[in-house]
Amino acid sequence: MSDVLQTFSRRLGQARKIARLSFRELSEALGGVPSHTMLSRYEKGETMPDGAVLARLVEVLKQPADFFFRSYEVEFSGLSFRRKASLGVGRRQAIEEKARDFFSRYLELEELLNARIPYAPPFAGEEITREEDVERFALELRCKWNLGTDPIPNLQQFIELKGIKVHEVETDDPAFDGFSCDANGEPIIVVASWLGRNVPRKRMTLAHELGHIVLPIPESLPEADQEKLVKPFASAFLMPEEHFKTMFGGRRSGISLGELLELKTYFGVSMMAIMYRACRLDLISQAVYERFFMQAGIRGWRKREVGEPGDEMFEDTESHGRMRQMVLQCVAEGVVSSSRGAALLGLPLEQFRQIFKESFA
Repeated sequence: MSDVLQTFSRRLGQARKIARLSFRELSEALGGVPSHTMLSRYEKGETMPDGAVLARLVEVLKQPADFFFRSYEVEFSGLSFRRKASLGVGRRQAIEEKARDFFSRYLELEELLNARIPYAPPFAGEEITREEDVERFALELRCKWNLGTDPIPNLQQFIELKGIKVHEVETDDPAFDGFSCDANGEPIIVVASWLGRNVPRKRMTLAHELGHIVLPIPESLPEADQEKLVKPFASAFLMPEEHFKTMFGGRRSGISLGELLELKTYFGVSMMAIMYRACRLDLISQAVYERFFMQAGIRGWRKREVGEPGDEMFEDTESHGRMRQMVLQCVAEGVVSSSRGAALLGLPLEQFRQIFKESFA
């Protein structure tokens, strides 16, 4: 099989999974020609479509022509999906393939610019298996990364500067928050685009997936036990123990909505996360936490379409990511053309030009 044929066959399969279409459904969208069996042959690399069919594939699958012939490939390993039980195979494949395409462009750009940021595992040679050790690891990570105990203003940007690539994948699927894994041996985090409308939840998801990457959890540990370490790590990392205790005001029998909003603004996390953290640190009783959890459910705060009070304060507080910044810089300095920049970001040329204009106005 020629390199071009092999690349096209893989890319066609990727585009079809992103669109969540079976061979028959794709054939129907194309008007019945080519047939589903011919489409299968294309994906097996047995033959290539002619120019007319390729043009229709580009239109129906909503991918630029160069997508089907971009040879840079990315392999995922150690993928850890959150809430994967409620995510169907087709939806999961679509999210994975969208992410795979993004990171193929990201890694290609880093290679072009020689701009790779190496990731250094912070706990090499160590191991964590007990929940009681989570606080120590969270604090040690902050020390190793020179964070002190202050809140992290832009978590996504900070994570990327530590060599962990982040992508906000386009999806409105409520069953998906995020996943983490290695892409060609380098750590990545993928979060759902709908989290951009709920930044406190997005920050917690980023911290959760960060835990999967940085914590030295034995691979043999059951998934449920891994989650018991990662969930409290996210809270401990974003809300350091001693600083949180001081801000919370010590042991409490209750807390007002106004106080919770102040803590939410300060730490950049949800009120639910704050109360979870307070309960774990024994600053409130389990009964107080459960009453708050119940009231939050009654008021609809746990529903994505409603959200918590104060969510609107966090618009645009997390960056668009290092990939976008690198592409805009490359175009500004003439390293790549606007059309190439648009292709790297997977955007139509006119949309990219508008973003470029707004960024350098």
